[in-house]
Amino acid sequence: MKRLLLTTFLIMPVLSGFSQPNAYSEAAKKCATDFQEGLLTIATEDRDSVFYEKMVNLRDCFLGLKFPDFSLLSIDRTPYSLNDLKGKVVMLNLWFIGCAPCVAEMPILGQLAEEYQGKDFILLTFSLDDNASIMEFKKKKELNFVIFAKSRQIIEELFLLTFGYPTNIILDKEGKIAEFKLGAPMDESELQKMKSSFKEVIDRLLK
Repeated sequence: MKRLLLTTFLIMPVLSGFSQPNAYSEAAKKCATDFQEGLLTIATEDRDSVFYEKMVNLRDCFLGLKFPDFSLLSIDRTPYSLNDLKGKVVMLNLWFIGCAPCVAEMPILGQLAEEYQGKDFILLTFSLDDNASIMEFKKKKELNFVIFAKSRQIIEELFLLTFGYPTNIILDKEGKIAEFKLGAPMDESELQKMKSSFKEVIDRLLK
């Protein structure tokens, strides 16, 4: 069984101040409830296998859901709206600077952004950090993808995603979830395997 690293916070119900499409909202809440059920009572010896199974079930629960629209300004003040990206394959990444597996997967995200440049694909990333922290971080890392700063509220209240970081989601050209992956490996060979699995999905959706 592959080991994925995941930076988690206390999972708790979210009272949303955003207006979501009802179908997504209800389905996402059910996914969260199913994921949380029994999470705190898993026996130590069963923890890895049970948590892995829960992540697989969580992925299956989100597949096919129409992702909620958003309109945001990136850190370079460029506006993006999901509705305006209809017809493109959109990859969403949720991260923050202090998340080790988030930082470990950034090179493969950059590779994906570069390899699909000029095609109907875009990578949008949502960071919990503020602009100043991200700009300082960018001095150390070459980040060639779109970044939205201070994204905790939209992640938790609009996307209803409170499971942990990193989270990677790939949307088809109609804005429906075609891939949902929680966590990331730290090992380079496993990261490349994860990249290959993302490419398989993206290539299929671009056809």
